[in-house]
Amino acid sequence: MKIIRLKKCASTNDEIKSYYNSLPSSISLCLITKHQYNGKGQLGAAWITESGKNLTFSFLFPNLKLPVNESFKINLLVTLKLIQAFQDLGFEKLQFKWPNDLIIQNKKIGGILIENILQSGFIKRCVIGIGININQTNFDQLPQASSLKKTFKRDFEIEPIFQKIIDAFQNFESHLQFANFTHLKEVYHLHLFRLQKPSMFYLDGNFLPGIIRQVNDNGRLQIEFENNQLKDFDVKEIKMIF
Repeated sequence: MKIIRLKKCASTNDEIKSYYNSLPSSISLCLITKHQYNGKGQLGAAWITESGKNLTFSFLFPNLKLPVNESFKINLLVTLKLIQAFQDLGFEKLQFKWPNDLIIQNKKIGGILIENILQSGFIKRCVIGIGININQTNFDQLPQASSLKKTFKRDFEIEPIFQKIIDAFQNFESHLQFANFTHLKEVYHLHLFRLQKPSMFYLDGNFLPGIIRQVNDNGRLQIEFENNQLKDFDVKEIKMIF
């Protein structure tokens, strides 16, 4: 895997796509920056981070040939790889709040943004942007946000954390080809935030109690409401209050 290091850039996802377009390669890429000043979250939301205090990076895997209807397999494998890296680092159980948040001790410490490049009905390439709050402690007007430093009350060296994640993602393309979808989904559900627990959701202007029952094979969130009513939701159709 080729690693590209920048002092600053607007968005690591945009930057790595631009880099690949100018210098096409069959080698997997990872682009990391100390200062991402216009980062992106899910569906265009902003991702704000302080310079030099966090991890902001993107992978580009150029050799995929995954049917579009199996795209959720990418999300599942990203989850597995991050779990592996965090376990190797000795952190306590990492959880994932659907669809793309990293959670430790009920606080958001990071996020994932996956962008797939399609060709003839297949996912040809994918870009995986990851942001992890490491040493930042100021999260004004973001009460759910936290960092490793705020959680564990100490500073962390950023580079060793990055290297563990790089190690976990080295064989991503081959693993994606051969990984068992059912196994990936089982591991994902073991780490799914608030699974099978009563929670509050914001839906169509109302606050409703419900219970997350699963994430379906297509990546949609299944929630059980009153009267045993099951409903599936896509990204941004519903919000969990936590």
